Amino acid sequence: EESSKLENMTVAGASPHMIGQDSWQIKFRLINSETVVSRQSILFMSDRTLRDVKTKIYVLIKILKYCTGSSAKSYQCKFAVNTVLYNRVPSEEEIGSAIREVIDFSTIKGKFSSIHPDLKKEGIIRVEVGDDGLHFIRENTEGLDDEQLLDMAITMSLAQEEDMEEEEKMMRRVMAMSLAQEDAG
Repeated sequence: EESSKLENMTVAGASPHMIGQDSWQIKFRLINSETVVSRQSILFMSDRTLRDVKTKIYVLIKILKYCTGSSAKSYQCKFAVNTVLYNRVPSEEEIGSAIREVIDFSTIKGKFSSIHPDLKKEGIIRVEVGDDGLHFIRENTEGLDDEQLLDMAITMSLAQEEDMEEEEKMMRRVMAMSLAQEDAG
């Protein structure tokens, strides 16, 4: 059952910066108080992963991720950008096409078809990736235009990231306190 939750990153092992590495990261997952699952993890990121227009593509996918309430993780999106666009750099005119290719990658395919509840409240029924940007499709056409909706989505996305940073800080504090308690006990 747990193996179905693992991400297949075999392709990342062929990344040039990984060839000849003596050590690889190992991740552990605590299933319950008596079961720990370990697995080898490949760090596919390099200084070239999100270079040039690929950064714009990744940022737009992050915005799309928020707008659609996607369950895709950031590392999955980065991995998809890296894999799909590995030996090419799309032009500015190809950004929409490249995003559609990336979100069709096997590990994140189908995870961008919903709509965030905040946008749903505004009457948006879906978000489409066009050649000229994100298009917000609404039940009725009155109200905000695409640019205003995109600004609203970016603002909400940034607020969500700030919340996640706070959660990470809290988790670090809890882990540090837990470790300190174990050392004392």
